[in-house]
Amino acid sequence: QVIEKNKKKVIQLTKDGKFVSEYNSVIDAAKENNFNFSNIARCCRNCYGSKSYKGYIWRYKEDSK
Repeated sequence: QVIEKNKKKVIQLTKDGKFVSEYNSVIDAAKENNFNFSNIARCCRNCYGSKSYKGYIWRYKEDSK
């Protein structure tokens, strides 16, 4: 279970950068969209050059300022 203080807000954008939604965590984003949370997290961390998943760009809110 995710400890509350370790949660990071996540934003979902279209591939052309338009805001879609904001979530309290990667887990919340995955549950609400029925997506895999680890793939969203990879995008947020930009692991392996991943920038998008399921047609959306995923970023931690603090990184998108």
